[in-house]
Amino acid sequence: MNLVRSVAAASTLLVAFAIAPAIARAAMQPPAAAAKFEKPTAQTVSGGQCRLDEKKTTLGAAFPGAPDAKKPYLTFSIGPATFMAQETHASMSPYHGPATYSDVLMSGNDGSSFAGLGTVKINADAKSGTFALNDGTASGTFDCGTTPR
Repeated sequence: MNLVRSVAAASTLLVAFAIAPAIARAAMQPPAAAAKFEKPTAQTVSGGQCRLDEKKTTLGAAFPGAPDAKKPYLTFSIGPATFMAQETHASMSPYHGPATYSDVLMSGNDGSSFAGLGTVKINADAKSGTFALNDGTASGTFDCGTTPR
């Protein structure tokens, strides 16, 4: 009986040592970024990133990281370095962390393409929040996975 317990204990240790590196690698991976559309159709886009520009005044977000206009995606930008901000009358106010930002330039595709100005709320965790176009045609939530840097 002691031999059976010893073999079982040794087997358990071997399994634990064999899977420990995989568990450690998984623990070191950053959480996955995602956007969830509520409107016009409910669906999730996995992957993506949120980044600050060098001056730390403009936040850019893309879900997934390399949007394809033929597949579901969400992009938005908050701050003075937003491409086409002046021409589209988007807010050029600097990004300053968790807050609600109005007149944010965004675009996406969740079955039907959309683009325009909307509101983005960055939650207190500085990495997640909500988005909604001003005309109400698109809305949902997002999570950058990690705090933008």
